[in-house]
Amino acid sequence: MFKKTWTLQTLIDCTHLVDDCLEFQGYIEPVNGYGLTFYKGKIIRAHRLIWLLCFGSLPKKPDWVLHTCDNRKCINPNHLYIGTAKQNTADGFARNPKMIQRRQNANEKRRIARLNYERKQQYYQDVITLHQ
Repeated sequence: MFKKTWTLQTLIDCTHLVDDCLEFQGYIEPVNGYGLTFYKGKIIRAHRLIWLLCFGSLPKKPDWVLHTCDNRKCINPNHLYIGTAKQNTADGFARNPKMIQRRQNANEKRRIARLNYERKQQYYQDVITLHQ
């Protein structure tokens, strides 16, 4: 099996310039859109690998490598910074107010699903009680 040795140059060679972003052209996770690759026998997201190659180490938990451009394929080191999950959410809402509405809609769907589940459970309990 061919194993690529990633260097800063080989990683940048696997990109395509879109606006100001360097979009990773390797494997992209279908579910969330992040670039994925292998490094030292482990799977790593491409933007985290470029951070590691540029700055020498990855942040310790609870810190993450975040994007200023909201482009998950982007590995431009100038678009990356260290922050927390809470900062990432707040930044996303600040840059894209539609995210707030999507989050509210998702919360409402979960609330309705939970109510429907509770109603079903009550119905089943009532049926069981009637047949005893």
